Amino acid sequence: MKHTLFTAAALLLVAAVGCDVDHVGAVYTPSGDNDAVTFSKTVVVDQEILSSATTYPIDLVRSKSNGSISVALDMTKLPEGITGPASVDFADGETSTQILLDVSAMEVGNTYKGVIHIKDETSFEKGVAIDSVSLTLAKAYTWVEKGKGLIYDGLALAVDDDNLGITEVEIMQAEGFNRWRIMNPFPKEQLFEAWGEDYYCGGGSDYWEFYVLDKTVHKDVTADVVGETLKFDTIIKTGLAYAGLGDDCYIWYYYPSAYNSKYAAYDAYNTFVDTGVVQFCDARTIENSGGYWFNFGFQYVCLPGVMTKAEFEAWLNE
Repeated sequence: MKHTLFTAAALLLVAAVGCDVDHVGAVYTPSGDNDAVTFSKTVVVDQEILSSATTYPIDLVRSKSNGSISVALDMTKLPEGITGPASVDFADGETSTQILLDVSAMEVGNTYKGVIHIKDETSFEKGVAIDSVSLTLAKAYTWVEKGKGLIYDGLALAVDDDNLGITEVEIMQAEGFNRWRIMNPFPKEQLFEAWGEDYYCGGGSDYWEFYVLDKTVHKDVTADVVGETLKFDTIIKTGLAYAGLGDDCYIWYYYPSAYNSKYAAYDAYNTFVDTGVVQFCDARTIENSGGYWFNFGFQYVCLPGVMTKAEFEAWLNE
């Protein structure tokens, strides 16, 4: 990362003035009567903002510290969900200040993109200063451990009819949201037991994240969301490859309509089928096999504290 000094007297600004690796911004020695104001970066990307955050700071700097000034800002290119002040002030002697954006209306899980411009050209040296900054911002979920749950997968984890391969897994929930993660859904040891070492390729999904499409936060999610459609957004990788076809013939699961829109009718089979019991319905494929095998399959997950392993097995056999 490169830094160019304003002047020898502006050494204290080096830590504050910078650039991202893709867009190297000029930092300049002022000339003329402009206020020598500049953004410290051309691009700001932050997709881990706390879900509870109400403000987000953007740095603005200047190389002239004498006198107080007000810098007019153009916020018209900000997306809905983010607002900012019409101007920001530098006090006498200050070489840096912050634009505090209001991000209280940002929804967790959505990405927001926009641009802020310095509005008044007398505030900066055109063609030299960084007079705008592009933003890509998102709030992150706060994940809370809920305890041990159970997963049944007749393809990846089951050994035979007498050993269903019901596996204990850690369950996490996004605080305040109907969104969960099944951590390490395909443990190596269980895959070995079900398939043997020859079919194990590694690279299985670290977690299986799913959520209720209805954004209403239910007080009793183990009961109130029964029958509502669930969604998962990413490809679920089992960590298995069909060895007889090639080392890269991975067994992966897709959300039905994400695999092909013509399978959208299958989406509704992803749901809570009982209190605290999730049913997944996914398009299962062997990748890179020229369409050798494809079908729809079901998995079931029991959330923590709902059933014992024996009770879950009995439920599955009903």
